[in-house]
Amino acid sequence: MKIVDAANVSLNEWQVAGFLAAARKLSTREIYEVVQAAEPLGDPVAYQFPAIVRRRYDRLPTFPEGYLVMGDAPCSFNPIFAQGMTVAALEAEALAQGRSRLTPRFFARAYDAAWQTAVGAELAFAEIESPRPPLIRFLNWYITRLHRAARCDAQVSIAFLKVINMLVPPPSILHPRILWRVF
Repeated sequence: MKIVDAANVSLNEWQVAGFLAAARKLSTREIYEVVQAAEPLGDPVAYQFPAIVRRRYDRLPTFPEGYLVMGDAPCSFNPIFAQGMTVAALEAEALAQGRSRLTPRFFARAYDAAWQTAVGAELAFAEIESPRPPLIRFLNWYITRLHRAARCDAQVSIAFLKVINMLVPPPSILHPRILWRVF
């Protein structure tokens, strides 16, 4: 890491330096090497949404007839994980299939897996101020090991990609076949 004289550096250079420092801390060194050698396409842009939010319309005792809550209204996710787009696609699929009783409880099923994944991923960052129950600490420890295993094991990589793309439920990465390969 080079030392920079603040008097001769623009804010954008400080942002790039901070981004590189964060990339260097990742468990996969190759990401840092690619980012370091890359040319930026534009100025860095900070993520402005301060929190992930879930509004539990599905827990209301009654919900107004004829209304449908979709998109970011029930759940707002950190955009780097892309769950918002995946959940929106699941909502659109349900609408296209013309399912009856498209209530908040129906859509909650689509949000549940994405929400659990988002919360676990956010709590992996030490900067997030929130309690970390033992299960979350274990899962984040396990996910770190899974990421390392996925770099050199195609079956682990595919299992993880299926979970983050919401093709299979998150507990599937704890299947004994995957556990064995991770450890």
